[in-house]
Amino acid sequence: MEAEVLAARRFGMADQERFAAAFGDRNPMHMDAEAARRTQAGACAVHGVHGLLWALETLAAQGVRMAGLRSVKAEFTRFIAVDREVVLAVVGREDARLRVEVQAEGARMTALDLRFGADVAVPAGAAAGDAPPAVADVRDLSEMEGVTGRLAVPGRGGAEGMFPALCAALGRARVEAIGLASTVVGMVVPGLHSIFSGLVLTLSDDAGPAGLGYAVRRSDARFRLVTLGLEGPGLAGTATAFARYPPVVPPSLGAVRDTVDPKEFAERRALVIGGSRGIGAATALLIAAGGGSVAVTYRHGRAEAEALQAEIGAGCCRVAQYDALAEPGPQLEGLGSGFTHVYYFATGRIAGGGQGFDRAAFDGFAAVYLDGFARLAAWLGAVGDPVRLLYPSSTYVTARPKGLGEYAMAKAAGEVLCMELARTWPNLSISAPRLPRMFTDQTASVPPLPAEDPVAVMRAILRDEA
Repeated sequence: MEAEVLAARRFGMADQERFAAAFGDRNPMHMDAEAARRTQAGACAVHGVHGLLWALETLAAQGVRMAGLRSVKAEFTRFIAVDREVVLAVVGREDARLRVEVQAEGARMTALDLRFGADVAVPAGAAAGDAPPAVADVRDLSEMEGVTGRLAVPGRGGAEGMFPALCAALGRARVEAIGLASTVVGMVVPGLHSIFSGLVLTLSDDAGPAGLGYAVRRSDARFRLVTLGLEGPGLAGTATAFARYPPVVPPSLGAVRDTVDPKEFAERRALVIGGSRGIGAATALLIAAGGGSVAVTYRHGRAEAEALQAEIGAGCCRVAQYDALAEPGPQLEGLGSGFTHVYYFATGRIAGGGQGFDRAAFDGFAAVYLDGFARLAAWLGAVGDPVRLLYPSSTYVTARPKGLGEYAMAKAAGEVLCMELARTWPNLSISAPRLPRMFTDQTASVPPLPAEDPVAVMRAILRDEA
């Protein structure tokens, strides 16, 4: 059937705070823009269970007989960015079954499979369980198996205020238990470094204490996948979540020095756009370790840029804030001039688009990888000094991983742009090597995928420039 759109909305930070206050999930991926930037989400992500409960509330408010809901299967397939518009769409109707999706620009973010039967009793279980932790727990994957406990909601009234129609149909205690699934995953186990993958619940007439009991049934080191059993008033089921890798810590300057000659890059006066972390930070450390001087820009990560400056030394490293979507001149004038090499690692959130061609996703990549790079090249070209300018293309241009077609298209267009800019500005020597997948915050995926060391890759490229 053709998708039937029922509702649309944007989740803002006020919604994040309201959900966290109601159920206790304050994982920084949802609440802290700086911390979220260093996760696979790349920005504050809406709680997956919040999207699920919004979908169920919308159905209840629009007359679907939610009192007869007997099972819920939810798959959280993509992160929903805060302030991004999403829609709720019915994608399938059968006898006693409804399939709905939370979508953004045609991409499926959350898929729900709902089964219906006789009405379930409304549980009135008495409060039981521990208060959610104030700070998300951190556990090694090997320590997760066998963890058990029970959580209670941090305060009464939050569920009814946010999901009144659903609470009327299913009972407040049952809705609170569903909301607490987010808190179990995001605050307890896996905890801080978690990604909620799926939730399967069966609703019944069985009474029980309010809150949500949990027990880790399995932790699979191959895929970093954790499976939990859940039990609450009038429901039971399982949750699956990935234990994602912690943020990638840049290597020390001392460790990088052991890999290069101390005077190997002594003649370089380098500008690294987007050098506060990841590939840019590795490049800055290599140049400094090889005797060169660097200026590093950041868009949001001031603390990370200043930490890198402290590691290298203020005399050899300057930092400045830089937005690739704005004109470069006013932003870079404080860093001086005379750069011999410029490395362009400005990047946005690397996420898959929708089905087919997602124009909005492509435009987001193009704004940074095409427009932003062209502005920087024009500024450097107009200055007139000879500069070696590196545009990092990607092996994804030919490999084209599923869901990253728009990213690959933008990088391929960037290669053509480099050739055109070299014709326009003779003082610029522009290279566009196709970089492999490297281990960074956004590529530290679960399940794990092969990724190369940024220091090793960039060391080879820097040496090729000599």
